[in-house]
Amino acid sequence: MKRFISLTCMVLASSYVSSACADDTWYLGALYSVQKISSGVNVQNLPSKIDLESVGLLAGYKFNQYFSLEARLAKGTSGYSDTFVYLEQIAPETYHNEDLDSQFSLLVKASYPIYQSFSLYGIAGYTESRIKKTGVSVKRDYFNKLENFSYSHSTKDSGISYGVGLNYQLTEEFNIFVDYQILPDYDLGVDLSRDWGNTTLGVSYSF
Repeated sequence: MKRFISLTCMVLASSYVSSACADDTWYLGALYSVQKISSGVNVQNLPSKIDLESVGLLAGYKFNQYFSLEARLAKGTSGYSDTFVYLEQIAPETYHNEDLDSQFSLLVKASYPIYQSFSLYGIAGYTESRIKKTGVSVKRDYFNKLENFSYSHSTKDSGISYGVGLNYQLTEEFNIFVDYQILPDYDLGVDLSRDWGNTTLGVSYSF
């Protein structure tokens, strides 16, 4: 009898482990993001809102139907561009561009099935964004005359990101998802920062 009970326990344990591991899988995907950087504070010569777009790839490991670990890497496709205002005059041949150079995220995803093929999920983790800034501005020379000069540099903003999303399972392998994240604040320097939101639409394939 003891042997039968022991054998039964082993079978049940084995069945539990098998069912728990049945969803273990790797997945790859592609994504498109629309990002908005905004602030309620108006600063002279700085835009009140910056719109960015990006495309990228993702890779992840699904431990079970509830938890996954995911990495995302994106590259900007469009950014912000405007003329530069100097002493309330639009100086000739001056401009300022801001583009998303690269963006990397490492996220933990917690999912919960809600209806048939739909599931809600929360994501949280670390995000690092690099913004490339280029343009032509003006300065006064030795004789106090205005002259043009070009500039190009990058800034980095990193920290905790978090959000929520909705996933739809098209087939056993293919999924489509949409999520919204709050990214680390966009640092403007001089004790100023702006809120950074990111809406992402993507697809993934499990194998």
